[in-house]
Amino acid sequence: MASLRDQLVGHEEVWESLLRLNQNSRLPTGMAFVGPHGVGKRLLAEAFVQLALCSSQDSPCGQCGSCLRVASGSSESLHVVEPSGEFIKVDQIHEVLKKLSLRSLSSKRFVLIDSAEKMNAQSSNALLKILEEPPEGTHFILITPQWSSMLPTIRSRAQSFRFFPLNPSEIIQVTGDSPSWLVNLSRGQVSEVEDWKSEDLSKVMEQVEISLEGLGRGDLEAWSGIFAVVKDRKASLKVSRLLQFFFRDLAFENSPEDQSLPFSDRLREKFSWSRNQMVTAWQKAFELEAAIASNADRTLIFQNYYFEQRSNQERI
Repeated sequence: MASLRDQLVGHEEVWESLLRLNQNSRLPTGMAFVGPHGVGKRLLAEAFVQLALCSSQDSPCGQCGSCLRVASGSSESLHVVEPSGEFIKVDQIHEVLKKLSLRSLSSKRFVLIDSAEKMNAQSSNALLKILEEPPEGTHFILITPQWSSMLPTIRSRAQSFRFFPLNPSEIIQVTGDSPSWLVNLSRGQVSEVEDWKSEDLSKVMEQVEISLEGLGRGDLEAWSGIFAVVKDRKASLKVSRLLQFFFRDLAFENSPEDQSLPFSDRLREKFSWSRNQMVTAWQKAFELEAAIASNADRTLIFQNYYFEQRSNQERI
């Protein structure tokens, strides 16, 4: 069975909206699927393309030649554009235009632009020209978590569909038997759960626990063990996320127990801080994530975090 619809989890409202537009022959030329990474935007886009090209009007059959070609990525009626390196380049948009100029046996064609926010100025302007005079029967689906970063003129020519994080039961449905604390850590993104599982999570968790214990007792040498971990940008984001959830666990004791990090209870007694100090440390952990995203020196920002939290603790 190659029906991509059967693999979808969540986002029923988006699916029903697209289904009605398609049935009423009111499908927009430009559509934007907007929402966090890893919640199923691309899968839903491909499932909808499968439906739109299939002879069935309610759900893609998954068995006809058109459905099978969409599922395998070989459909002549679906053109996918993804970043080549860091950006989507103008040559990639020109290549799509060249393909669209060819005769098609299908009455509908789709261009799926994944990570559309990574189009540079040239590729954005090239896409805008196509959207201003789209080939007949062609529909564009732009997938992005950052719709506001796109050109206003592109945004004005596309109807946006909002995607939200999945709830815990939907995450488990997709990822299988995952511990509640990890599902909670994922913020409703399947890609986050899979990413945490694929990495050597135990080593990161172990070092974060050691460093947090050092922070609690004012031991800079113990805390500094985290510096080797955060040299890797991806790992540093994981560390900042763990700090956010750790101080949330300590500051808000009514959090469900099974959603707390495994080491939160073990370290609770090491932190004789006030609730306000816990909340401050929690808030500052979010700033770590923002600093990492801005390419600040990661060793320095984690060192400053230690001194800032110790200073807050020692003032009272």
